[in-house]
Amino acid sequence: MSKNSTKGLIVAIMGPDGAGKTALVEGLKHELSTVFQQVEIFHFRPRIFHSKKPGAKVIDPHGKPLRSWETSILKLFYYMLDYILGFFLCIWPLLRRSTLVVFDRYYYDLLVDPKRYRYGGPMGLVAVVAKLIPKPDLILILDVPVDRLLQRKQEVTRDTLLKLRKAYVKMATTLPNAVILNGAVPAFEVVQQARGIILDWLHKQNLSRCGKCYSTTKEKEENLRWLSQVLGTQIEPNSCRETHAVFHLPDGRAYLWPLDSEAAFVKGLNLYQPQNLIARLAWKGFHYFTVLSDVPRWILPKVCLQWNDVKEGETLTFIEHIKNIFDCDDLTLAIALGTPKSERKPILQIMSPNGKVLGYVKLGWNDVTNRLVSNEIKALQMMAEQRLPFQVPRLLYAGQWGEQFLCIQTPPSEKTKGAHWNLDKRYLSGLRSLSQINRLDNRLRESVFWQNIMERRKLIKNSYWRHAIDVGIQEVQTSLILNGQKVPFHFCHGDFAPWNVAIIDKDDTVFLFDWEYAQWEAPAGYDLYHWIVSTLWLLKKESPAKIISEVKGVIEASFVQEYFKVAGVTESDLLVLFLLYLLDRFSLYAAREPQAFDNLKLYANLIWLSVNYETS
Repeated sequence: MSKNSTKGLIVAIMGPDGAGKTALVEGLKHELSTVFQQVEIFHFRPRIFHSKKPGAKVIDPHGKPLRSWETSILKLFYYMLDYILGFFLCIWPLLRRSTLVVFDRYYYDLLVDPKRYRYGGPMGLVAVVAKLIPKPDLILILDVPVDRLLQRKQEVTRDTLLKLRKAYVKMATTLPNAVILNGAVPAFEVVQQARGIILDWLHKQNLSRCGKCYSTTKEKEENLRWLSQVLGTQIEPNSCRETHAVFHLPDGRAYLWPLDSEAAFVKGLNLYQPQNLIARLAWKGFHYFTVLSDVPRWILPKVCLQWNDVKEGETLTFIEHIKNIFDCDDLTLAIALGTPKSERKPILQIMSPNGKVLGYVKLGWNDVTNRLVSNEIKALQMMAEQRLPFQVPRLLYAGQWGEQFLCIQTPPSEKTKGAHWNLDKRYLSGLRSLSQINRLDNRLRESVFWQNIMERRKLIKNSYWRHAIDVGIQEVQTSLILNGQKVPFHFCHGDFAPWNVAIIDKDDTVFLFDWEYAQWEAPAGYDLYHWIVSTLWLLKKESPAKIISEVKGVIEASFVQEYFKVAGVTESDLLVLFLLYLLDRFSLYAAREPQAFDNLKLYANLIWLSVNYETS
């Protein structure tokens, strides 16, 4: 049995005493009664051995002594049995009937507040059992300042509430399906935030259920049809004249490698640069096997590319246009297709028959990708005028093919290797040089950067995401007013991350590419923060709490402090600059990709932690 095949939803609501859990439970029951066929409320556990109605109201949750070690373990296994059997006998049938199942507290409470349940056994065992029991789909954790909690719940001491609040927030940032709610706002607003989160989560699940699985034959064919429309080709699978081998990834990415040249086929493999360690090792093994044997070339599915489409206003096919630009009739090419979304575009690796890479082609196909290609052209043109401690691609050609923007750039000058994930002085040297380009101190409200954030904020419909961005906006504005300072801005790469960096083997020089997200007016530290967050979140799979901790650790390093000094940043600016980065990334997703639930949740949690991390 899999919950993913059900139409119901399990939501657990957690937080310290006085956080407003009961009001939220009742509010959701009313607000979502029309979304689900029914709403069922449980208190802490399924209670298949007892009535699921709550017992007497707990006046002093920490007043009773702990149970013995032995009794605590027996009680723990009793809980485990209740959760496991309760899910299959009680919860599962409800989910099948499109029921919203709401838990007022959940098992994870034991990890935060064992004294409440009189647990005196080993905490390690509590953590083990937590991995064995069924998980809620969503965990809503209410966070309320301690002073507000004391107004609502006088029976619990301030120190206890402070400890519990921090523990709940830490839990919210370590559990993958947990979301922090601001419980200090009026109850109606909390309910609306929770409602927005639940509806967005349901939308995400519907997309995953009904969306495309790009491992099926049908979706692979659709992938290739999209490419044929963009490039003006006919791509025929199982043709008698095979020109390219095709490698499909489950997320919709695909790679086409030429079959007319063994050297070009091997060189084309470099278009795929996995970041995960296991994937990198596996890919390196496949690469070596390809060099030693023809088998990999022939086990992959194959297609025939026929270039026959001439765009309106043009006299040449795309490949003829490329051959004219390079002034060479004997070219071969490998093609990379990114993850399917509005910003997806093909990248072509142009090679001679002996496998020498002559250049990389980026081709826009809609308004979004044409803007990105145009932005990269402008960035490379400006970079060509700078003296930099790192290498960037040189622009070979900028123009159009029909209405599609075209950017051709040079490959690295020497053989390269993948970038390592840890920031070092080489990377910071590059960031220091970028901080001197288009540098200015400006009032935030007068900057294009801030105006873009505020415009995107208007497009956010979900009440929770809107509240999350407002929390960050208010903190930034308050800090700037208190400090009375302007914000240092400068040019930035915009997507400074390991997958856009290579290291030249010969002299260990950094090669920085993919400038399509470059910003001419970004707050100082933008690229630095993006590297840290992207690496920890996407590559190392760290929690928001760990990301915050790492950010604080990195910015205290001496070589990073040197970068901030060169960029004109004072210590009082650091939190504001980090929040500005978070607000920009969050607003981009919230306005343009509202279905990107996991990314939105990450940035919302990071904003909340940044504002409240050291407060009580």
